[in-house]
Amino acid sequence: MLCFVLVKINFMAFGFFILFALIFIALIAMYIYSLKLKRKTQMSTGKFSIDIKAALDKMTNIDSKLRFLNQTEERVKHEKGYTKNPNGRDLLLSKIYQHKASVLFKANRQKEAIKACSQVLAVEPSHTQTYLNRGSLYGEIGEYEKAIEDFDQAELLDSRNPNIYNNRGWMYMHRKEYDKALSDLNHAILLEPTDIEYFNRANTFMELGEWKKALGDYQMSLSLHEQSDSELRHLIVSSIAEMERKLNNSEQNTTQINE
Repeated sequence: MLCFVLVKINFMAFGFFILFALIFIALIAMYIYSLKLKRKTQMSTGKFSIDIKAALDKMTNIDSKLRFLNQTEERVKHEKGYTKNPNGRDLLLSKIYQHKASVLFKANRQKEAIKACSQVLAVEPSHTQTYLNRGSLYGEIGEYEKAIEDFDQAELLDSRNPNIYNNRGWMYMHRKEYDKALSDLNHAILLEPTDIEYFNRANTFMELGEWKKALGDYQMSLSLHEQSDSELRHLIVSSIAEMERKLNNSEQNTTQINE
């Protein structure tokens, strides 16, 4: 009897093992399939975006571009081939809205571009670059608080992106929150020192009246700027001249007082 019970228990254990193994294999198969599907979707999405850009580049009229994008959006939304894969459909819609935002931005239609960015985030809420883009657009129309909120969200998604801190620092400077501005700009420079980051920090120092620090950052910005003739270079050069003038005047005033 004891022998029979032991054999029965072994058979049950073996059965559970087989069942567990089959479930494990099925899960691995599903995972591999999902990875292949995701990779295939990403590839098709990339080609889809390239095709849209190629079509847009052939058009010179903004109304034609927007009409084409709206028609493409309707096709993606309603064709059965797209509705069977809602995740893939949303990625395609995201690309359409990204192109729409770009078209509107280039046409200086910031408020409409902001709406297009919001459409992107409605279907792809983890798209970091769109938070950056919308935040910058909010900044252009003076809505600095909304801009900062977008940069905060971008930071949650990609805390190593220096553009987040550079752009948010610029918004804080406009709000005259200079301590926060310097904190963000210092972090941006620590992550990736570029001409624009030094230029923005120099502007912050200038607002604070710290002209020597501002001059040092303007000079660093100029040394990192690669374009020989650009609007930014002219701004940097004129800012350096202005800081040197202020420092010279300050030294002359100090000398006169001492005399």
